[in-house]
Amino acid sequence: MDTKVGYTGGSTAQPTYKSVCMGDGHTEALQITFDPDAISFEEVLNSFFRQHQPSKSNEQYKSAIWYASDEQKRIAEKVIASQGEAAQKYTELAPSQAWYEAEDYHQRNTVKKLGAYACFVVLATVYDYLK
Repeated sequence: MDTKVGYTGGSTAQPTYKSVCMGDGHTEALQITFDPDAISFEEVLNSFFRQHQPSKSNEQYKSAIWYASDEQKRIAEKVIASQGEAAQKYTELAPSQAWYEAEDYHQRNTVKKLGAYACFVVLATVYDYLK
């Protein structure tokens, strides 16, 4: 499994941390690459919800799942429904959009400072593991 921090969901080309903070429409996000033979998409989403409590927020920090297929959408709808009222009300579900990798100093923040960043982690597009 691999993760990358970046930005997605907005319309500005080549966003930066500064532009996202200024409200360019992108969301700070976590892109997860995984081997579906080792962990299911449903398990990835359940792990996300164990670390994230959806709540009303601006575009930069919103709770969102960007899916890569109709099957992922179906699974995400099922998992969101199982997470309670807040997840159902505040978690946006949308097809994958353009991905922009964040600056180097943002990479691995979830590993370096998990306690500080766990509430800001947003699950982004999940791609099948490239073998």
